Amino acid sequence: MKIRIPAGATCAFLCLALGGCGADALRDAAMPPASDPSARVAKARYAPVMAGYQHYQPVAPANWQELNRRVAPPGAFPQPQTNPSRRERRR
Repeated sequence: MKIRIPAGATCAFLCLALGGCGADALRDAAMPPASDPSARVAKARYAPVMAGYQHYQPVAPANWQELNRRVAPPGAFPQPQTNPSRRERRR
């Protein structure tokens, strides 16, 4: 019994296999060896572990619409309208 492999599948397999081998060779040629003492590297700098830390405490829920008005640029939200009392509406 003979097994036949389609020519398209063989071509696709060979292209993928050979393409993968070529990518490694190009990457290795572009990078200097790791043991090269003259290779340029970024300087190491000290950064404290707690730099930028802020302590936050829980707060009670607030009116989110009012909070948005406080932080928005001027004129971004219309000013809240005060509701007239019932007596003023009837007039």
